[in-house]
Amino acid sequence: MKALADYRTLNLTAGPHKVVLEQHGRGLRRAARLRMGIVNVGKLVSEDAKKMAASADAVVVAAGFDSDSEAESADRTFGLPLGHDELIQQMAVA
Repeated sequence: MKALADYRTLNLTAGPHKVVLEQHGRGLRRAARLRMGIVNVGKLVSEDAKKMAASADAVVVAAGFDSDSEAESADRTFGLPLGHDELIQQMAVA
């Protein structure tokens, strides 16, 4: 298993699905946390953000890590957090 701030992508067909999340033991930092979100990859960047970027002369994107994913006591992957790659790509297209 990868470090903190890890995510998985599942391709699901239409219809109901059973999803089971399990946490075993404690994390290396503070109390163990387990979070889940369901998002449609490819739709993480809002249409409003794309429209604003398209009408701007320049776009500044602040991407990276926050205090939940960056610490001295835990390793993390070198990939950007979920959605940040898509945000950068969409702003570059705009």
